[in-house]
Amino acid sequence: VTTEPQSQVVTNGVKVLFSVAASGTAPIRYQWQFNGNDIGGATNSSLTLTNVQFAAAGNYRVRLTNNVGSALSAVATLTVRVPPTISDITDRQTDEDIVSPFISFTVGDADSGAAVLQVCASSSNASLVPTNRISFGGAGGSRTVQISPATNQSGTVTITVQVRDPDGL
Repeated sequence: VTTEPQSQVVTNGVKVLFSVAASGTAPIRYQWQFNGNDIGGATNSSLTLTNVQFAAAGNYRVRLTNNVGSALSAVATLTVRVPPTISDITDRQTDEDIVSPFISFTVGDADSGAAVLQVCASSSNASLVPTNRISFGGAGGSRTVQISPATNQSGTVTITVQVRDPDGL
């Protein structure tokens, strides 16, 4: 093996290419493996994975064989980062100067767990609901948000709640 496959860190849904180069007596045959098991039909010097999902994370290598013998490449680890999830939060209305009840929602993340997720919010009308009047509670996957409109203000506002994981997704 003259060029080993390289480990990669990607976000789900992308295309991944592993490749290997080798020298030796022709013909050289290739068999790619995932976590030590042969991948059916993966018999070229490169392996392309399309639309990778979290389940594709693991160890990849290739077995090279010719009439003289066989060799295994180094292991290339594929790490697949998945953006966190947040449940739908239904539209709400409240009267002027009335603090909203605690509104429950859930968050999750396949690759880092819910406990480390951070939630934040933005307001489409900061004079009606400044972002410092949007508060979060809860822990793990069960979270709450409470909205405190500015005093003596009325109108319409859209509050956008987002979740981020330690990878910045």
